[in-house]
Amino acid sequence: MANIRQTPAGTFKVQIRRLGFPTQIQTFPTRKAAQTWAARVEADMKHGHFIPIDRDGLSMTVAKLIERYKDDKVKAGAPLKKGAVSCMSIIANSKLGAMPVNRVTTNAVTQFAEMRRRAVKPQTVAKNVAYLSALFNYANSKLKLNIGNPVREVSMALKAANTIGKSAERTRRPSDDELAALRQYLAPKGKTRPRRVPMVEIVDFAIATTMRAGEIVSIRWSDLNDDRREILIRARKDPKNKATNDQMAPLLPDAMAIIARQPRIEGEDRIFPHGLHAISTLFFRACQALNIIDLRFHDLRHEGISRLFELHMSVADVAKFSGHKDWKSLKRYEQMSNASIHHRYELLVAQFGRRPATKYVADEEAA
Repeated sequence: MANIRQTPAGTFKVQIRRLGFPTQIQTFPTRKAAQTWAARVEADMKHGHFIPIDRDGLSMTVAKLIERYKDDKVKAGAPLKKGAVSCMSIIANSKLGAMPVNRVTTNAVTQFAEMRRRAVKPQTVAKNVAYLSALFNYANSKLKLNIGNPVREVSMALKAANTIGKSAERTRRPSDDELAALRQYLAPKGKTRPRRVPMVEIVDFAIATTMRAGEIVSIRWSDLNDDRREILIRARKDPKNKATNDQMAPLLPDAMAIIARQPRIEGEDRIFPHGLHAISTLFFRACQALNIIDLRFHDLRHEGISRLFELHMSVADVAKFSGHKDWKSLKRYEQMSNASIHHRYELLVAQFGRRPATKYVADEEAA
């Protein structure tokens, strides 16, 4: 039902509340204009033609919903990262962007996913669709639009058609020869600049600590505890609660030695004061120049975790380094070589002894 009242400024404010619809509020210069608008909105609600109104008085399209979502993220102190912004732009610039949010159907979502699938892999489409679903969840929970979530209704069909899917788990580990070649290529030649990215140190540090590139460039001198040989990693990656996921990570001797070699820069608290993009680019170019196929900087984290397992550390111990909170997430990084498994077997035999293979057969014959 519409409620119209005159404001102190002499304008007329309309508020429409109706079960199953978001509250609509608009201000007009005259009572007649307010009554006309209220009658039209209520008629649209009654006959199923209602379109939510944005802050500027225009129809709430998916593109406008994205802007609201981004603005609220900034106000909450958690602005979207580059990848999320890029994905949102793709959605906003597609046919979906111009559609009113309450008119997006499962068929429209399917068409968007199929359009993206023609250009990218299923796992990338899955990310696009996941962000679209997050937008509808935001519209329903935060803006109270009560428009449902068509992505949920169609997700199973998209998976069955292989339009969306999960990324294949990587098992790539750099060989000793590849690491040696990378160190030689990335080593500074001649006189170095004070701000030059120490890529050899960063590569070795990534393996020694199992840290992600983003974590390496964010750790601080003020968070380093030399006596306990540990460092605080702030806002470590966590699908559920990254903002408060600060973790103390142990530092092995190799990692401590690398940190000790880093120069302290006045006014800079970061141990590795370099850009994430610079590190990724330099590593990628080195692999290209050396013809090292399908190796990513993140694979150094895999290598570090696998080496810890090869030292026979427990899952709980390795998780202290990697930051994982459950074995299921950590298991895919555990990539022990066959040679390491045989070596571990020999150590166990030396420690506990080896039972003869014929023991059980002899026992059965004696019985």
